[in-house]
Amino acid sequence: MLKNEVIPINFDRPSERTSLSDALQDNLNDLYRFALRLSRNADEAQELTQETAARAWERRDTIVRNWRAWLFQTLYHTFLSGKRRSKRWREDEAGDPEMAESGSCADPLPALVAAEDVRRALESLPEHLRIVVWLSDAEDFRLREIATILDCPIGTAASRLARARSALRQMLSVYATRKMRKS
Repeated sequence: MLKNEVIPINFDRPSERTSLSDALQDNLNDLYRFALRLSRNADEAQELTQETAARAWERRDTIVRNWRAWLFQTLYHTFLSGKRRSKRWREDEAGDPEMAESGSCADPLPALVAAEDVRRALESLPEHLRIVVWLSDAEDFRLREIATILDCPIGTAASRLARARSALRQMLSVYATRKMRKS
């Protein structure tokens, strides 16, 4: 860090100026929801969230500007590590569809769009697009934070988000047509 470098402080989110234990407590539900989106299985999501909390606690002395983004990045990397490990051991990656259904969370949506259709559209996206749109739209991360979490250039995160939103718009365009007919 340079002597005259200015580090902007964002007080919009309380978790950005608290300790790790406060950040974990503030973001535990969001971490679980993200883990559920990644794993598509309630049991795996719970284990992934617990593993993330354990890994974060082991590294609690790390200097972090944004605890929330750091926790999501830790969860994502934990998920990738587990996925690689399961591929090595030839474990079944499909999961139990009933558990994924029972653990899915309902998002508040406009009355015109059915929640089930949006869920199906989101689930049909390729994983790399689904993750970016979830972090942006459901978790309210900025592009720079998403790029940090996914460990990719900000331009890559931006293009993935644009492609994901475009694909969702196309899949859900039937609602726009219905709305225009009713007008």
